[in-house]
Amino acid sequence: MQETEWDILRVLWERGECTARDVADALEERRDWAYSTVRTMLERMRAKGRVSGRKVGNAWVYAAAVPQVDAQRSAWRDFADTVFDGTAGALRFIARDAKLSERQRSKLLELLAEEEEDDNA
Repeated sequence: MQETEWDILRVLWERGECTARDVADALEERRDWAYSTVRTMLERMRAKGRVSGRKVGNAWVYAAAVPQVDAQRSAWRDFADTVFDGTAGALRFIARDAKLSERQRSKLLELLAEEEEDDNA
């Protein structure tokens, strides 16, 4: 997914249903896109199934079609597979090369232990 699509989805996740104008206004400082650009992007994202849209009066109202955590999980898997040849490679990088602080390393180990407990339950 492109960075621009993430920007739009973040607005929709935060605000819920929005018109193209609402999205354009929310992204004005970050992107300074014309309304027509936002509308085109929303329609392309709707065609890809990333947002849903429905006509309300004269305006289209859009919402994220995918929960945020699902989109993040998918992006993480794609990144890990592409860059590190899988999640194990990504974790190996984090453990060895990411220069985590002691606090960050402890938190990571804590999270991994929690996941292992959940898997064994």
